[in-house]
Amino acid sequence: MDISTPYEELVKDFLNEHQYQEATVNGAHFHYLLCGQGSTTLIFLVGVMGLSYLYMPYIKALESDYRILTFDYPYECTDNRKLADGISVSVFDGRAFRKDHIPA
Repeated sequence: MDISTPYEELVKDFLNEHQYQEATVNGAHFHYLLCGQGSTTLIFLVGVMGLSYLYMPYIKALESDYRILTFDYPYECTDNRKLADGISVSVFDGRAFRKDHIPA
């Protein structure tokens, strides 16, 4: 990643190269990214901001060797319990994201 490139341009390029998808879980709308290659899937849980594209340097560095799943925290998840329930259903039960994309 070229540090002389303005951050806004880096984000724009990243979002053009990485197509996010949508899934609804218990009424919450997850905006998620599943990308990369490899037999191991890394799941990136974002911090307080809830914006997964902030992981773009790590995603770009790791996607040639790993599949990566990350998502923005839905606005409908107004507390940690709702968010944890949505993550559990989405990732571990494989209901929201295509089952063939979720690691066993």
